[in-house]
Amino acid sequence: MKITADNIFSEIQRQIRKIEKFGYQYSQQLRKEYGITGPQIGVLRMLPPDSAMSISELSQKMGLHITTVQDITKRLLRKKLVKLKKSVKDKRVVEVSVTAKGKKIMREAPFGRMNRFSRNLSRLSDEEAQQIYNTVVRIVELYGASDVEM
Repeated sequence: MKITADNIFSEIQRQIRKIEKFGYQYSQQLRKEYGITGPQIGVLRMLPPDSAMSISELSQKMGLHITTVQDITKRLLRKKLVKLKKSVKDKRVVEVSVTAKGKKIMREAPFGRMNRFSRNLSRLSDEEAQQIYNTVVRIVELYGASDVEM
């Protein structure tokens, strides 16, 4: 399709929806085959396999709001895929670690869009990767979402 001034907005929106749909389809596949969602496997895979991490640190590492990570962690806890414990250093801090059941799912579940995107992005030249980053930042600005906290 030829991109023109008349259809540019709808075509950009269509491309963004493709990314969203791809993520939704991956999440549905995980839910059907493993009983978890894309964000849940994302949290599992971000945790160190043989130690614990504070929910605050996990939140920062994932670039998600702490309450989002807490909600995902609660769901994983109910499924016995993670366990929580108080930090030895600071009893106010809650640490999360992966259970054996969680590790099994981590090994078996397919990697999703973010892993594929990261892998493909790393294959680009620095200049091309920077260009993509700048374009995405500009899209965020055009949406008026620059001030949204993550």
